[in-house]
Amino acid sequence: MKNLKIAIVHDDFIQNGGAEFFIFEIIEELQKNQQFNITVVSSIITSEWKRKFMDIGVDTKESFIGRLPLIKYYSKILFLTPLFYMSFESFDFSEFDLVLSSSTRYGQSIITKPETIHISYINSPGKMMWETKKYFYGKKFLYNLIQNFLPLNRVYDYYSQHRADYLLANSKNISTKIYKNYKLDSQVLYPFINFEKIKKNNLTKKDYYILISRLIPWKRIDFVIEAFNELELPLIIVGSGDENYIEKLKKNANKNISFVGFVSDLDKYRLLEEARGLIFPQDEDFGLTIIESLYLNTPVIYFNQGGAKEILKDTYGISFNLQERSSLVEVINNYNFGQFSGLSEFSLSFRKEVFIESLSKFLKQTSNIVE
Repeated sequence: MKNLKIAIVHDDFIQNGGAEFFIFEIIEELQKNQQFNITVVSSIITSEWKRKFMDIGVDTKESFIGRLPLIKYYSKILFLTPLFYMSFESFDFSEFDLVLSSSTRYGQSIITKPETIHISYINSPGKMMWETKKYFYGKKFLYNLIQNFLPLNRVYDYYSQHRADYLLANSKNISTKIYKNYKLDSQVLYPFINFEKIKKNNLTKKDYYILISRLIPWKRIDFVIEAFNELELPLIIVGSGDENYIEKLKKNANKNISFVGFVSDLDKYRLLEEARGLIFPQDEDFGLTIIESLYLNTPVIYFNQGGAKEILKDTYGISFNLQERSSLVEVINNYNFGQFSGLSEFSLSFRKEVFIESLSKFLKQTSNIVE
């Protein structure tokens, strides 16, 4: 039986974000399959991430950008230059049978020979290029500075997406965006939650609500602050982000709103399990926090767009239609967390085992491996 040599390509491994840990868990699981020989390829891989991959027996390949001094501290400045595109085009994949790219920016721009299959797993088309109003919300100066570069980047992004042999989308929401932006069809493969890492204690609900997010302008925490100021209900905000934005939020928040910053997973899941509801105010591509909340039997109060709309459908929470104070206040006044059932059972459809089994099957089918 053929041993499949696979390159896993990701935009970069600089921060310890959800996208990085998601692809790491995929790599960790695929590495357990003796038919797969995995190598990680990326523009930048920090020494911390290199150690993580070494610990699970996975080789890494880094582009010339990763060798620039102190690159992880100023990489974002280079995002709109040709350097990142060039870094991915510089890799030679002739030794691999198959390449799986995971991208929200540049990873899909690799070039493979006809005999090497390229599967592109798209978490989202690049927001800075295709959803500028959302991405640059509250960043007018930055947008004015770089807006003239965006059309050229959109053109390159459009054509580089056409290089893949197969496209996978992380939701129907993203599949629709892929067709709209690139005129390409894609197959949906939902992401997963590793439920083994979530400690579930069947805790009694308390009186507070919770919001878990990176605290940056486009996540729209601002109108949530306004709503809870009016409601005078306890709200716990978990997360870190843009310090200037956080200070502005704190300045506008009344005493019933608490900012706890970054917390451990253990504390996050405890707070989430005890909350009356998770506030989800942003238009996310998917939203893994939603699935974690359902697993812990906490309904979601969500903005009725994007991944939340696709997943929840007002069955496992209650939606509001405008990112405005009055819209959120109205639904919370009519909210009863006890009216929802089957949350935890539904969340289990997003198990890691389901994803890995589907992905492995797809890799073998596209590579003509027969069990």
